[in-house]
Amino acid sequence: SGSDEAMGTFKRPGGDRTDLAEALRVANSLFEPNSARRIVLLSDAVENAGTADEIAPLLRANGTEVASVALPAS
Repeated sequence: SGSDEAMGTFKRPGGDRTDLAEALRVANSLFEPNSARRIVLLSDAVENAGTADEIAPLLRANGTEVASVALPAS
């Protein structure tokens, strides 16, 4: 669907940036077709690349439940 195309392909994240949107894309790509889809994101919510707020609604629209657990920033 159009939302699937908007999510695009993924790349391996670098170790010097925190890209939660890319992490969500990678996690979503690992689901088997027609499986239950749930992603639990453990994060301090400090993003310095990408924006999870952009991809999360697309994932939800495609049937992937996204939940987050806030961790203290280090």
